[in-house]
Amino acid sequence: MVAEPYTADDPETRLALFDFAFENAPIGIALVDLEGHIIRGNAAFAKLLSLPLEKVLGTHFRDFTHPEDIEADLILFQQVLQGRRDGYTIEKRYLRPFGEIVHVLIHVAAMRDAAGKVVRFISQIDDITRHKEHVRANCNGRSLDDMYFRGASTLAWRGPASTLPTAGLFVSDHVFREHTVFFRSIVASMSKRLGAEEGRASSCCRR
Repeated sequence: MVAEPYTADDPETRLALFDFAFENAPIGIALVDLEGHIIRGNAAFAKLLSLPLEKVLGTHFRDFTHPEDIEADLILFQQVLQGRRDGYTIEKRYLRPFGEIVHVLIHVAAMRDAAGKVVRFISQIDDITRHKEHVRANCNGRSLDDMYFRGASTLAWRGPASTLPTAGLFVSDHVFREHTVFFRSIVASMSKRLGAEEGRASSCCRR
């Protein structure tokens, strides 16, 4: 008797594919709880922070965010919890243990249960430090913001530009498009995984 092959619709296959994509992604990926603590991260995320992964888990994202950038992030984080948005994209700075600054572009999406309640966040974090340095080196006297944000669109903030907490909420269209397809696939896989976990929990409770 020949065993039936696994398909993409098989729950175990989906979980395995998600785990593989999560752990082997070339960019940082992290799962965050409703209070802002890291509950899972991959090797690329730990490398961004220059910390062992075990020291990253359990920390709040404010602990490694530049003090000048934390307010805007927290505002958007709370807006997701309040149901005012499903996610956001933001550029900010991380601080490594010895003070080194890392510029990152972060895409955050809410993970919801079957009832639509936010249960955790999934973040995709890309190191854009070299890009920022390249822009700075070629700005020819113009400010970095003029160079980097010229022609940018407001992707994270829905409202008048005058109400933006910081200029860091502006992200260029081409940068966003480069990450959207991959990020959506990760979110979709995580949603399926969340559903599978809830299904298993319900099954165990009925036994």
